[in-house]
Amino acid sequence: MGSVIGGLYAIGYTTDSLTALARRKDWPQFFNDAATRRDLPMEEKLWDGRYFATFPIRQGNVQLPGGLVAGQKISALLSRLTWSVHHLTDFRELPIPFACVATDLETGEAVTLDRGFLPEAIRASIAIPTVFTPVKLNNRLLVDGGLIRNLPVEDVRHLGADIVIGVDVGAPLSSEEKLNSFFSIIDQISRFRGAEINAAQRQRCDILITPELAGLTAVSFDRTDTLIKRGESAARRLFPQLRALADSLKTLTKSRHVYKIPRLDSLLIQDLAITGLRDVSRRLVLSELDLMLPIRVTAGKIEKAMARIYSSQFFERVTYRLEPQDSGTKLLIDVVEKNADAFRFGLRYDSSSKAALLLNTTFRNRAEHGSLLLFDLRLGDQLQIDSQYFLHLGLSPRLGLRARGNYSRNTLEIYQQRRRIASLRQRSIFLETFFGSIFPTASSPASA
Repeated sequence: MGSVIGGLYAIGYTTDSLTALARRKDWPQFFNDAATRRDLPMEEKLWDGRYFATFPIRQGNVQLPGGLVAGQKISALLSRLTWSVHHLTDFRELPIPFACVATDLETGEAVTLDRGFLPEAIRASIAIPTVFTPVKLNNRLLVDGGLIRNLPVEDVRHLGADIVIGVDVGAPLSSEEKLNSFFSIIDQISRFRGAEINAAQRQRCDILITPELAGLTAVSFDRTDTLIKRGESAARRLFPQLRALADSLKTLTKSRHVYKIPRLDSLLIQDLAITGLRDVSRRLVLSELDLMLPIRVTAGKIEKAMARIYSSQFFERVTYRLEPQDSGTKLLIDVVEKNADAFRFGLRYDSSSKAALLLNTTFRNRAEHGSLLLFDLRLGDQLQIDSQYFLHLGLSPRLGLRARGNYSRNTLEIYQQRRRIASLRQRSIFLETFFGSIFPTASSPASA
């Protein structure tokens, strides 16, 4: 969170605006990147909510995911909040020079991010391992900088700061009475190096503010007011020192100009570029984008366009940046394709067919870009084998081809006056092909 607050403050957000932002956002929603059912393609709706676990398949092996959340929603929020500085690539040129820290997952080194695309740098700095997926940036695989340098005082010094006021919100090492379980011991061991580095960074602060964190955790998003009050209380305990420092600086420097963030209600998009495509076609992205250039757009309209591309289920993350041009703005779209197929499983029970095991395997971009091949198996008293192949033509949103084969074996129960009088075992096989446009909010596809 330090990189989020620091980055936004550096581009001109006031403490009041940051407080309002913290209070009005529903932060837990950013830990769930799943597309809403309304936004899912119709061909995906049948499987939505049917399985309770999904695992990626890479190189023929079922594996655990790299993180629970790809960061689509938080990336969209960061892009919107930083619209006014999308064009700045050197963070030292921001109204207040800025840098944030990430950790190289391969080497364990702290990486200082002081240039590039600001939302992307912040996203890398907050990539909490096992929660958010790592970010590939500058040929490094990056995660949360707090693993190595949770209090990056030396980075501020390197930016040219003569005086450092630090706020340490890192959790201290646990005492003996709390080390009473396997998990608490493993957690303690994993924090040894960070605690040693953090202690050295604390020594380099001119003034160190340490809020009381008892009863609060890294996910206490519903206690925003408590967090703010404790931070203010910690700062007020050092108010005489802060006041003395402020008074001494007044005699040495001129008052700093308060930078106001330009209000951008809409932009004229004249051109666009797409990066990151490998297996998915450009025309699929353009059809889901559904913007006819040149066009004037709001931030909301761009976010909805990005959501449509993401909801196609071919991408792990879809982000954008804005590049000013003489005649308007260029929209740069960066996609991260889903580089793995998927294996899903679930369980079902009802009083008629009893228990059933549900298995599904999904393959993307087989035989043709923008395609989806699914095998669905239901094991139980009622057996069903279903295979479907979808091909997104990329000519317009949801326009495509579908081929399907299905085999089922089930029992039909016949009742008379609430008493079962017969059971019929039936088997069926059917094949179908489909061409048409599938509307995302329709209850059933319309064929042509």
